[in-house]
Amino acid sequence: MFPEGSKLYTSLLTDMKQAESYIYLQFFIFRDDPISMKFIELLKEKAKHGVDVKFSVDRFGGKDISSSLIKEMEESGIEFAFSRPLQFPHLFYSLNHRNHRKLVAIDGHTSYIGGLNIGEEYLGNNEKLGYWRDYHLRIQGNGTYEIEKQFLKDWGEDTGATKTPIL
Repeated sequence: MFPEGSKLYTSLLTDMKQAESYIYLQFFIFRDDPISMKFIELLKEKAKHGVDVKFSVDRFGGKDISSSLIKEMEESGIEFAFSRPLQFPHLFYSLNHRNHRKLVAIDGHTSYIGGLNIGEEYLGNNEKLGYWRDYHLRIQGNGTYEIEKQFLKDWGEDTGATKTPIL
């Protein structure tokens, strides 16, 4: 269990570096700041080496992600999607139907789920917010299947792609 961002990020980056087949990430908030760019650089490197990388961020929580960064990620092999796109004629409903999940599935054996997003404020580096209090869990083994299954369900809803969990 990780009660703070710094320990979570260290563990998550370590596990992602060891990924051989796939990394699936879904976050509500993903900033354009130094810690977030560490994640992006690692994801780009893994994708260039043949790891299947799928990355989903909420449209509003990912407002910092520029179209040029998305293009850069996609050119390196990362599949990127904003979750819960706005839809007509139910614009108001879709606007308020956000996906607040924060989960990661790696190679069918390691996963993360919890309340921490990716950004400097989760390291306590925001004067206004101060120390961020939340939890994230690292799960190994069979519990990973359910997290991967949920990611792929959401991915399918957001992109139209279908894929069965690997486990």
